[in-house]
Amino acid sequence: MNCLTVEKSIFYIETARSCYAFSVEKGYAEHLYYGAKIPFSDIDVLKEKRSVILVNALYPADDPTYSFDCKGFEFSMPCRGDSRSASLCLVCDDIPFDFVYDGYEVNPAIDSPMPVPLKYDSAVKVSFKDMAHGSMLNLYYLVCYDCDVIIRFCEFVNNGERTEILKFASSQTDMPATNKKLTTFHGAWGRETEKREQFLTTGIYRHGSFSGMSSAECNPLFFVSDCDAGENHGEVFGFNLMYSASHEISAEVTPYGGLRIINGIQSENLRYTLEKGENFIAPCSVMTYSACGFNKASRNLHDFVRCAVSPIKEIPVMLNTWEAVYFDMNEDKMKSLADKASQCGFECLVIDDGWFGERNDDTTSLGDWYENKKKFPHGLKEISSYFNNIGLKTGIWIEPEMISENSNLYRNNPEFALKCDEIRHVVGRGQYILDMTDEKVRKHVEDSVARLAEEYGASYVKWDFNRRFADIKASKGSGYYYDYVKGLYSVLKNLNRRFPSLIIENCASGGGRFDLGMARYTACGWASDNTNPLSRAKIQQGVSYGYPLSFTLNHIAESPGHQTVRTSTLKDRINTAYLGVFGVQADITKMKEEELEFLAKAVDSYKKHRCEIMSSEVYRISAGNDGYRITQTMSRNAESGFLYLMREKFDTVTQLPVIRLRGLKKGAEYRVYGQGVDVIAYAETFENAGLVLPQNYQGAGREKDTLMITDGGTLLLRIKIKE
Repeated sequence: MNCLTVEKSIFYIETARSCYAFSVEKGYAEHLYYGAKIPFSDIDVLKEKRSVILVNALYPADDPTYSFDCKGFEFSMPCRGDSRSASLCLVCDDIPFDFVYDGYEVNPAIDSPMPVPLKYDSAVKVSFKDMAHGSMLNLYYLVCYDCDVIIRFCEFVNNGERTEILKFASSQTDMPATNKKLTTFHGAWGRETEKREQFLTTGIYRHGSFSGMSSAECNPLFFVSDCDAGENHGEVFGFNLMYSASHEISAEVTPYGGLRIINGIQSENLRYTLEKGENFIAPCSVMTYSACGFNKASRNLHDFVRCAVSPIKEIPVMLNTWEAVYFDMNEDKMKSLADKASQCGFECLVIDDGWFGERNDDTTSLGDWYENKKKFPHGLKEISSYFNNIGLKTGIWIEPEMISENSNLYRNNPEFALKCDEIRHVVGRGQYILDMTDEKVRKHVEDSVARLAEEYGASYVKWDFNRRFADIKASKGSGYYYDYVKGLYSVLKNLNRRFPSLIIENCASGGGRFDLGMARYTACGWASDNTNPLSRAKIQQGVSYGYPLSFTLNHIAESPGHQTVRTSTLKDRINTAYLGVFGVQADITKMKEEELEFLAKAVDSYKKHRCEIMSSEVYRISAGNDGYRITQTMSRNAESGFLYLMREKFDTVTQLPVIRLRGLKKGAEYRVYGQGVDVIAYAETFENAGLVLPQNYQGAGREKDTLMITDGGTLLLRIKIKE
C-alpha cells in the first residue's frame, strides 16, 4: 500500500483518516500539518509566507524573513536559532551540529535494538548530514494505514570523533497551540493509570518516569487535544512509546502561539558516548489522530497493538496461587487447588512466588531458579504432569532479572548484581537487579526461563519485576537504562524465537512496566496488584485509553481485598474482571459450593465469549465524573457486545443513569439483558435516547424487580441483535 507521496520537497504521509506532512526548506525539515486528511495538492498552501522581520528573531544568513522561533520543525538542536526546547543534544568538540537534508529512502531495512512493529504498510527514512563532523541523522516514519497510526524514531550515526548524547528524543511534533490540553496517566503501586488533565498555557509542562522503569507513576501514554474534547467529540492526538525504561515528554507553549511536543527517553543525567562508527537508535514513538474524541483515538491504538505489537493469543483462563497461599505452598496444596480449578473449568494453574531455592519469604533465593525439594519432593515436572492429566496447563512465576544477596547465584557471582560496594547500598524488597548489559547475565536469565519450559513443563510464564533501579553505572547516567532494556529485549526476542508457543505474562508489581515495549514480546500485561472492583474499574478504564482488552490481565481475588481491605461480592469481582484476560487468584478450596458453582458458570461464559471480547471495540461511556464507570464493548460486525457499569458511591433516592450505547448497527433491533435487565429497542433508540435501567434500590423498600447497585456495585449486561 502506498502511504507516501514525495513531491516538490514535500513529504506527505497518509493513513485511512489522517495525514502528516513536512517539507524540506533551506535544508531544514519543516513541519506543515498533522490532522484530518486533506488533499496532497493543498499541502503547499500551508507553507508560511513571511515578508516581515520579527524583532529579536534569529534567521539564516541569506533570509531575514525566515524566523527559527516561528517555524515548525521535525527535530531541533540547541544553539542553532530555535529558542524552544530541543529534541536532540549532541556534543563533539566545540563545533555545534548542523544537520542538512541529504535525501530519503522508501521502505528501508530497519535493524534496531529497540522493539519495532511486527508489520506496517509503508516506511520512509529521511536523512540529514552534519556539515562539520560528517555524522548522519536519520528520521524514520512508519505507517499503519488502517489503524491511523504513524510510528516515528530517530537514528544518529557517528562518523566523527567521540560524541556524547545528552538528549535524544524519538519524535518532535510542532502544532498550533490554540485551546489545547494534555492528558496523562499518573499513579503509584495499587492505583495506576489515573487520568489527569493539564490545560496548556505559556510555558513548559514536563512529565515522565525517572526510576529506570516505564513505571506505575507515569505511563508513557498521553494525549494532546482540544480543551473541550470528550470521549466522542473533538480533535485528539494520541502518543505512546515502545519503551520500558525511564521516559519523558514535554509540552511547550511558545510566545508565538506554537505547541511543541517532544517524546522519548529520559534526558535527565543522560550521558551516552559513541565512538566513531557507532550509532544510536531511539525507541519508536507512536502517534494517532482522531477527529471524534478520545474513544476513537483509543480504538486506533488498540488496533495498532493487536495488529502490530502484541497479536491476540488465546490465553488460558488461569488460577494464580499468589493470594491463595503466598509462600506457603507444597505439592498437596497445588494438587488441591488444581483439582478445584479443573472442576470449575479453568485451563491453567500458575505456581507463583515460593517454589524455588529456599524461598519462604521475600529476602532470599532470587536467582536460584531450581525447585524447592522440601516443598516439591517429587519435583515440578511431576506437578506439571498432574496438572496436564486433569486438563490444566502449567504456569510458573519467575523474577529473572533479580538476585537476592542470600542466594547461591550471588555467592558464586556477586558481580552480576547492579550495586556499588564503594558507597552505601540501596536495596528494594531485599533484592538487587541483575546487570542486563552483561552478556553472562543475559545468558543466565534466558537459560533460567528456558528451564521452566524445558524441564518443568511450563507453557505459561509469569515474568515479574519488582524493584526500581539505583546505583546505576555513572559513566552513562540514565543512558544505562537504555542499554539495560536493550539487553532485556534481546533475551525476550530469543525466548520468543526458541519457544513460539510459550505465553509470557508481563508483570512488574502491577503497572511498573505496563508499556508497548514489553507488549512487543509478551502476550498480556498485569495492570495492577489492586484487584478490588472499585479500584480496579478505575485502573482498567485508565489502561483502556491506550491498551486493548486482549493485553489487559484481570483477576478475581479475595474479599476483603488484600490491597484495600474493602469487601465486595463475587458477582462484582467477576463482572469487573470479565472484560479483559480473565483469571483468578484466590484460595478456591475454601469457597462455598454455591460460590464455586457461580464461578464455574462465569468461567464457562467467559470461554464462550473470549474471542469476541479480545477483538471487540471499546467505548468509555462514563469515566467517573458522574460517579460511574461505564464501559461498552462491541464486536467488529456490531452484532453483539457487553455493557459494564460500576457505581462508585450510593446515595439514597437517586436513579441510575440513562446510558447511550455506541457502535450499534443502524436499523437493527437489539436486546440488552442480564442481571435483572431485559430491554429490546432499535439501535437509534439506544444510541439517541439511551438505555433506561430498572429502578434501583432507593434506601428503603425493595421489590423483586428492583436492582441493588450500591457502593461499588456493578452490572454486566449482554448486548445482542435480536434474533
